[in-house]
Amino acid sequence: MLHLFLRARRDSQSYDNEWIDDFRVRSIKTYDAVAEYCRAAMESHTPVRIHRRRYERIPAAICCECTVKSVTAEQAGFRVEFENWRSLSIQRDLRLQRGYYFADPSDYESSDDEEQVQDPYGDSQ
Repeated sequence: MLHLFLRARRDSQSYDNEWIDDFRVRSIKTYDAVAEYCRAAMESHTPVRIHRRRYERIPAAICCECTVKSVTAEQAGFRVEFENWRSLSIQRDLRLQRGYYFADPSDYESSDDEEQVQDPYGDSQ
């Protein structure tokens, strides 16, 4: 499963990422390698997991799982749009050199974690 590693919605954005809320991202601006991985996920109907980096008191987490709606070439890079979000709050603080990686969810979550959804401010949903 493809995992994308993004800055939190409230953090300064290097790329033109469009967040819906603290758990769901509507679209990202990216480069060709990530666009191709997203296109492959779209064509295979494989979900993608979105990591939100730590920001101030909001912990780093795998914040949602979604599907890729489209991958479109733009003047400088690619726009990847997402849909069918499932909010998650699996705390996982990683330091990556690149903005993506591949992992099987069973490598880092138990069946109990998968259904746990929490607000980043401490209120259960």
